[in-house]
Amino acid sequence: MRHLLTAVILSAGLTGQVANAIEERDLCWQHICAGMTLAEVKTRLHDMGYEYDAKWLERFRQRLNPIPWGGAFGFDVYVEHVSAGSAHTQVELSVVRFPSGRRRVLSVTATMKPKPGDLVSLSQAITGLEQKFGPAERIMWNEAYPRQDNVTWNGAWQVHGKGIGNWLTIDLVTDIPKGPGDVSPDAEVLAAKVVVVRHSFSSMLVGRHAETAWSGEHAGWIADASNGCRVWNNFPRDGDRITWNGPCEGKKAEGVGTLKWYSNGHSYETVDGTFRDGRISGFATVTLRDGRHFKGEFRDNRPNGPGTLSDNGMTFQGDWSDGCLRQNGHSVAFYTHRDLCQPF
Repeated sequence: MRHLLTAVILSAGLTGQVANAIEERDLCWQHICAGMTLAEVKTRLHDMGYEYDAKWLERFRQRLNPIPWGGAFGFDVYVEHVSAGSAHTQVELSVVRFPSGRRRVLSVTATMKPKPGDLVSLSQAITGLEQKFGPAERIMWNEAYPRQDNVTWNGAWQVHGKGIGNWLTIDLVTDIPKGPGDVSPDAEVLAAKVVVVRHSFSSMLVGRHAETAWSGEHAGWIADASNGCRVWNNFPRDGDRITWNGPCEGKKAEGVGTLKWYSNGHSYETVDGTFRDGRISGFATVTLRDGRHFKGEFRDNRPNGPGTLSDNGMTFQGDWSDGCLRQNGHSVAFYTHRDLCQPF
């Protein structure tokens, strides 16, 4: 178990900072990370010796296409499920479909059963995880995965993004009979051998990117109800309303002015800049209620040219192309969706 656990710990670590505070690629199991395309995943599973169940996925597509993912999110209708396995590990993946046809990893749950000779004690497993992730937010006995005469010890290391819901959880299943409710495992329990490791992560950010991408399929004009002047809406959503304070030609914003966006009566975005034919074209500043601020050049309603995005203490500065900025091996998106930016 020692080598298997080490692989889990190292591959799940948090690296670099990019937009949205905690990036999708920071959530990984082995060589499978959130946001990867299904094609990449299939290749990596093959390289690791896993058997990919393509027929299982196809059966799901035929029977329930699209498959709802919990029913609580706008992107749930674009989620599909994939299965793969090896001698000691079963992997279940959820992938979310983008308008491009690409399917990207949304969540992974890997259940690993080490060989008896590879087992480590629960205390060793806890120490290794806490060295990598810090103190666990929740350590308790529960019966989430009950087995006869045994229950699961669950240690959950959770990482949350900026209120969006990225998380990583690692569950350790021991072989010690124990009742639920003990917050602090005693010495006997800590000496128990870990017989199953369940490593799971979910990236709500990937799902939100998909939701945004699909809303972009309905891009169109929106008008200021007070003067009839229109601007282009890259990503429409229910309840959107605008006010435009500036020149208007042919019922479209034209020239320097201020555009304000409202959702269900609440202001969430202000644009001060130059518009041509109803689209931001030229220099503009964009301020959003969530703390993001952009200042730079636009063309056809997307950042193109020099620009700076400030996002809760992080700064992304450079030469933007159609809303995308490549930086430190990642891409940052603004006024576009991430599936259009490479690398994702």
